[in-house]
Amino acid sequence: ENGEMSWVFDDCGILSDDEITELNDELATIYDTYGYDAVLWISQDVGEDEDYRQYAAEFMQANEIGYGDTHEGMCIFHQPGVRNITI
Repeated sequence: ENGEMSWVFDDCGILSDDEITELNDELATIYDTYGYDAVLWISQDVGEDEDYRQYAAEFMQANEIGYGDTHEGMCIFHQPGVRNITI
């Protein structure tokens, strides 16, 4: 059981409370069904030169999301300003 884990990180504040609740429920179902951490992270632009996958991996490690020493899991990373979504 994942307890009170939040699976949605909306640094931009673009989601409503209802949307966050619905997305948390969907992502918690992935965890409960497969034992696999899957999070949605919405953040500002990280810059053109930044490796988005590395940026998302560092976010997961810093927040202790995922399993094992390498924090394996799925991070859906969205940057609204640049229309970029990285999984």
